[in-house]
Amino acid sequence: MSEGDETSLMLRELLLSWDVKRAIELALEDSKVLRALFSLLGEKDDRLRIRTLGALREVLRNLPPSRGRS
Repeated sequence: MSEGDETSLMLRELLLSWDVKRAIELALEDSKVLRALFSLLGEKDDRLRIRTLGALREVLRNLPPSRGRS
């Protein structure tokens, strides 16, 4: 199993067990986790996609401003 697959599996488990806060924290700390979170939007499970959207909303709200932006 590749690292990306393991990350997606871990995120899936967090989101389906309602540990969305931990998924958000991990995505804010690691861009690989953030990319894996975006990849979960392609899943067929509606519950997972809705929870993923909620997590992404919070990640985007909490991202630090980019350096080039004023």
